[in-house]
Amino acid sequence: MVLTLAVIAGSSAGTLIRLCPAPAFIIGFYRLLIAGIFMLGGAWYKNRSLSLRIPREDIPYSLLAGLFLGLHFATWITCLGYTTISSATILVNTQPLFVTFLGWIFLKEKVEKWDIIGLALAFLGAVIISGGDLKLSGKEFMGDMLALVSGFFAAIYFLFGRKTRPRVELNNYMSIVYGAAAFFLGTLAVIAGNPFAPYSSSVWFWIAMMVIFPTLMGHSLLNWSLKYISAHKVGLALYVEPVLASVLAYLVFNQVPHMETYIGGVLILTGVMLSMGKGKADEHPDEVEPIE
Repeated sequence: MVLTLAVIAGSSAGTLIRLCPAPAFIIGFYRLLIAGIFMLGGAWYKNRSLSLRIPREDIPYSLLAGLFLGLHFATWITCLGYTTISSATILVNTQPLFVTFLGWIFLKEKVEKWDIIGLALAFLGAVIISGGDLKLSGKEFMGDMLALVSGFFAAIYFLFGRKTRPRVELNNYMSIVYGAAAFFLGTLAVIAGNPFAPYSSSVWFWIAMMVIFPTLMGHSLLNWSLKYISAHKVGLALYVEPVLASVLAYLVFNQVPHMETYIGGVLILTGVMLSMGKGKADEHPDEVEPIE
C-alpha cells in the first residue's frame, strides 16, 4: 500500500516540473533542501535530540546515495526541457533493468522466473507506449539519453538505500541523503550561474507541490518500502509511473494518449502484478513497524 502511494505521488513529477518556470538545478536544489529540512525536523523529534542516529559505517553509503540522487535529479529535470513528459517518464523508469542487474551483481539478490517475465512484459509495454515519440536525432535524442542516464543514477541511488535502510530509521537516512543531494545541485547551480533568488510566487508554489508529492510522498515512501521489499521489486513497481504520468499530462496539457499507451499500460500493470505477486517472500518477514 505504501509503495502504491509512493508511485502515484511520484508520477506527478514531470508535470509539476514542466509547470515550474525556473532553471533545472534551482528546482532540484530547493526541492531537496526543503524536503531535507522536513526530514531533519522529523529525525530530531523522533530522536528527542538535535542529532542524527546513524551508524558510522552507514554514513558513506548515505552520502553516496545523496550524490547519485543529485545526479538523478540533475539529468531528469534537464531532460524534460528536451523531450516529452511521456518519453522522459518511460525512459527514466528503465531503472528497474539497472536495479535488477546491479542488485544481482552487488547485493546477491535472487531474480526469480516471474520477476524476469514481469520485467520483460513491463519493458515491452514501455517501448509500446513510447511509440513514435522516441526520436534518434536532435534535441529529442539528447533528452532521451539524459532520461536513460537518469534512470541509471536512480538505480544506484536505490541500491545504496537497500544497503543502508535496514539499519537506519527513515528520517535520519533521508536527512543526510536529501542534504547531500541538495548540496550537489546547489554546487551545479553556482557553476551554471543560476541565481538562487528572486523568483515569482508561481515558482515557489510549484516547488512546494514538488516537495509535498513526488519528494516527501514519492521518494521518502519508496525508501521506507526498501526496508521490506527487495530493490528490484521496488524499481519494477515504478513502471506504473508512465501510465499515471500520461493521464496527468492529458488532464493538464491536453495531451491525448495514443492507443499504444493503453496497450502498453496493460502490459506494464500485468508485469508488475506478476513480479509482485508470484515470487517468494522477501528477506525481512519479521521486520514490521509503523509507518514512520
